[in-house]
Amino acid sequence: MSGRTVLVLYGSQTGNAESIAKDVSEKLNMSGVDNKCFDLNSAKGLNLKEEASCLLIVCSTTGNGDTPENATNWWRTVKLRSAAKDLFEGIPYTVLALGDTNYDKFCYTGKQIDKRLSELGAKRISEVVCADEGTGLEETVESWKQLALHTVKKLIAEESAEKVDDSNTPNDEEKIGDAPGASTSTSDLASLQPCTPVGDDTEENDVAHAVMPESILSLLSVAHLFGLADKLETPPAVAQLPKAKACPENKAPYQFIPMQDRDATTGMVPGSDSAKAQQKKWPEANVWTAENPFHASVESARYLTTVPPEAEIAGWGEQRSVIHLELSLAGSSIYYTPGDSIGVCCPNAPYAVNVVLNRLQTAHPEAALDRDTLIKSASDGSYITLEELLAYKYDLMDAPRKAGLMILAQCCTDPAEANLLQHLCSKGEPGKTLWAKFIEGQRLGLAELLALFPSCTPKLHQLLACLTPLPPRYYSISSSQLRCNSRLSIAFSVVRYKCQLDAPSGVAPPQPINRSGLCTTYLEHLLRPMLKTSPVPGTSVSDIKIRIFPKVSINFHLPGSVAPPLILIGPGTGVAPFMGFLEHRAQQACERRRSSSEGCCMGMWRGGFELEESDLPAESGGVEEFIHSVEPGPIHLFFGCRDDHDYLFKNEFQEHMDSRTLAELDVAMSRAGPEKVYVTHRLLSKAAQIARWILEDGAHVYICGDGNQMAKDVYAAIKSILCEHGRLTEEETEAMLQDLKLRRRYILDIW
Repeated sequence: MSGRTVLVLYGSQTGNAESIAKDVSEKLNMSGVDNKCFDLNSAKGLNLKEEASCLLIVCSTTGNGDTPENATNWWRTVKLRSAAKDLFEGIPYTVLALGDTNYDKFCYTGKQIDKRLSELGAKRISEVVCADEGTGLEETVESWKQLALHTVKKLIAEESAEKVDDSNTPNDEEKIGDAPGASTSTSDLASLQPCTPVGDDTEENDVAHAVMPESILSLLSVAHLFGLADKLETPPAVAQLPKAKACPENKAPYQFIPMQDRDATTGMVPGSDSAKAQQKKWPEANVWTAENPFHASVESARYLTTVPPEAEIAGWGEQRSVIHLELSLAGSSIYYTPGDSIGVCCPNAPYAVNVVLNRLQTAHPEAALDRDTLIKSASDGSYITLEELLAYKYDLMDAPRKAGLMILAQCCTDPAEANLLQHLCSKGEPGKTLWAKFIEGQRLGLAELLALFPSCTPKLHQLLACLTPLPPRYYSISSSQLRCNSRLSIAFSVVRYKCQLDAPSGVAPPQPINRSGLCTTYLEHLLRPMLKTSPVPGTSVSDIKIRIFPKVSINFHLPGSVAPPLILIGPGTGVAPFMGFLEHRAQQACERRRSSSEGCCMGMWRGGFELEESDLPAESGGVEEFIHSVEPGPIHLFFGCRDDHDYLFKNEFQEHMDSRTLAELDVAMSRAGPEKVYVTHRLLSKAAQIARWILEDGAHVYICGDGNQMAKDVYAAIKSILCEHGRLTEEETEAMLQDLKLRRRYILDIW
């Protein structure tokens, strides 16, 4: 297309948007359409009018309207008022926005990109399409992919038609992959509805981390349980099967080094001193990301929950465990403010890595594979070990997409197993029911699927085509650098739960499957030497490293002034960032007292800024006078827990109460008495005060924790409080709350 190419661009925080974009790019390649795929930040500085014949953009929204890190630099440039009005003039584009309807700013970043591209002259070929990560992406995403691909091909055909005689047009269309007589047009994309979401015992946990869970049913067992076995005897109709993803070996993102290029005795590339010498060389600058994490040393770890006597007979997942973890930032130059988060790069469970490694060894007998075998990256030529690739790069615990299952079906040496996998990924029945029960009902990941289909032996390039990147897990920071700039702490619940298939009426249900969270189980296992009552002899704290990187929050920070009252609502581990808030305010108070006693101004540090004379109005009498004229507003904390055994940070709360950093503390315990008491009950019991704090005193409201129900219940409670005590109509109250959100006085950090 006139020397230009199709650009598939993505902004991705957890890897979903990146995976979708790369899949679109692969499909374009297989259709003979030249394209390039990279993150939006890499497009900064490019003259897209010269480079791009068409833009396909996939972008997620992180948090409540935040831009993914690998899109922020590009977006800052594009949204400038000074940006040329013809910056993207005439470039056809479409945007797929990923988001979560638990947040008010659903798909905000994708919508803003779509709007801005249009404002700067780009030609919208469809309305922005929004997919909801909270309810499932696949249906919306697959529809967008198909129509986007057809539209790109049509655009190429239309441009070709302008250059050749009409009689040659059908042949040109056939060359680019459209069936003769196809009638796809750019308006087809618009037919998608825009912006419409589619829908214990710790030693046991160590075992769960290393061994595949018991009680997982085979596909045939599930089919018999639900009376579908007879429908699996014949192959599914071809029309009901998804198209297998393209996975040419020479296009794989990682490739084995040919045996002839390895040293015969060490298995290394000739000239290499060691495997470590071949590892990817990180940038000298301390720019820590998911691809380049900082290896932080563990300073300390402890349980915040206490174990009640009856815990010995508690079932799997019934007893809650919360861990407080402190990490050293020495040598990282990491800077954060309370409200920020860290990303933790955790590995796949050891049993999953073992299953996949063994299967690759079977598929590549000639390669003599082991954990230290070096793999070459096709993107930058760097090397990593096979163990690093399987442990940290790709998600072996998540279920493959249905197109990936078709690849796995083709890798089965047993025709019966191939037939079962084809049925599993088919579009009609019994495929849909089997997928819901066998995959989703048991929370099966790809590694477990391979274990259940022993004849399935995909080669490396086929395996990678079925996988998505292993996303980092994010945790709110519960400390302040004002207290110690070289340390950081988080608090997290160790996730344990049961998967229970709902058996048909009159049939005994199968045994439940004990499941655990990937990252929290890994962390608890890693921290076991410190968490034990008697530390393990010979274990050094500094020996334990965790891969982390900072994630800056745009909105979830303390207000710039200390004057407004704060209403903090955080059940469970939702209270973690508020511990950082309290620590920060307590340290600020110490600085105030110190500066007062020393008779000089030390500055009020927040967010990396010092308050100087020049920052103040001309009529001010000086920095010290200004600081001491502003009294800190009171802080009211509403905390929720089950009972006294998971009363997190109890001692720290008392210290903040004693120092008057915390003005009021309301604790709701849901299992301590005959009736369940939640934070919403505590809010309603202080209705008059809350209304006064918000309506008269300008309080800022912060909510952190579960977004499925808690945040909605809190919103409803505060809305009823303002409606009643503010003597407002329901419509006026809703408008007020929306205004508070816009002015960042009602701020959410939910998951």
